[in-house]
Amino acid sequence: MKKLFLAALVSVTLAGCFGNNFSWTNARQIRQGMSEREVIALMGKPTRIQPSPIGLVYIWGHLNAVTGSVKTTSVIVNDGIVAADPIILGDRSLPLNIY
Repeated sequence: MKKLFLAALVSVTLAGCFGNNFSWTNARQIRQGMSEREVIALMGKPTRIQPSPIGLVYIWGHLNAVTGSVKTTSVIVNDGIVAADPIILGDRSLPLNIY
């Protein structure tokens, strides 16, 4: 019975989250000129990578369906190098809309 309860609790907890729960502290360390490898070491694998006219946009997002919190940030990578520092305001990043 305990194993069944534990399995159900783990399933509900995992189902309540989506994406990569990154750290704002780590996101603030990203700087122009860093390599793609350095950024992924700091932030983990991006939730999504989207092409844009000025490079690849690496997007990290995390949704906690239990608490309702959402956080996202993104960085432009051109030829394996960060093209610009991400703009982070408090605990929110500035949305990046490049299409």
